[in-house]
Amino acid sequence: MLMTGLLIISALVLVTTLVIVTQHKKFLESYLQELALTLQESRAVRTNLENLLNQAVLLSDQIAQKLEYQALANEQPDNHIGGPSKNDALAADEAVHTNRDISNQQAAQQSYNIESGLPLLNEQVVALYKDGYSIKDIASMLNRGQGEISLILNITNQRRVI
Repeated sequence: MLMTGLLIISALVLVTTLVIVTQHKKFLESYLQELALTLQESRAVRTNLENLLNQAVLLSDQIAQKLEYQALANEQPDNHIGGPSKNDALAADEAVHTNRDISNQQAAQQSYNIESGLPLLNEQVVALYKDGYSIKDIASMLNRGQGEISLILNITNQRRVI
C-alpha cells in the first residue's frame, strides 16, 4: 500500500514536471521568435539610418558647394570690360556644380563595400578611430565635419565612452 502511494505521488510529480517543461519550452520558442523579429527590424532600421546618413552627407556637401559658388560669384565685379559677366560666372558655376553633384552621387554609389555593406567612408572613420585618431583629426584627414564623424561613430557603435 505504501509503495502504491509513493508510486502515485512519483507519477504526479513526473506529470507536473513534464507540464512545466512543456510550458517553458513554448515560452522560450515564442521569446526566440520575438527576438528574431526584433533583430530583423533593428537591421532594417540600421540600414535606413546608414542610407539617411549618406544622403545627409551628400546634401551637406551640395549645400556647401552651392554656398561656395555663390560666394565666389558675389566676389566677382559686375562690370568687366571684355571679361565674363556675373551671369556668365553663375552659369559656369552652376554647370560645375551640376557636374560635381553627378560625380558625388556616382562616388557615393561606388563607395559601398560589397562584402560588409557599409560605406567606405564609414569604414575609414571606424578604422582611423580604432587606430587612436581623435574625431577632430579624422574630420581633418577626410575633409569632413567633426559632427559628421561623430555621427558616423555613434551609428556604427564604435565611439568609446569617455
